[in-house]
Amino acid sequence: MTSRNLLEVEARINELKHQGRGDIFKSSEWYEKKSANQIQTTAEKALEHTSQFSGKGGESRPFFASELENSSPQFVAHSRTQIDEVVRDGFRPRPSAVR
Repeated sequence: MTSRNLLEVEARINELKHQGRGDIFKSSEWYEKKSANQIQTTAEKALEHTSQFSGKGGESRPFFASELENSSPQFVAHSRTQIDEVVRDGFRPRPSAVR
């Protein structure tokens, strides 16, 4: 290979390096814009769903409050019954051990 051919090859290699860097930079910008658009779209959808659910949350609040009011006394009564049974069983005389 002559020195002229070698210089042409080196020049072409440098061109390809610069072109490759430019292409990579352009594609990274494109992906950055695409990601930003996807994030924006997802955030808007999430905000829309949140606003829909917040209205429904207000509707369901009385239901959960009434359920809690009903279940709380039932739970306390059930717990009290279990405690009474444990105390009563604790003071019962034990059967004599068989020898």
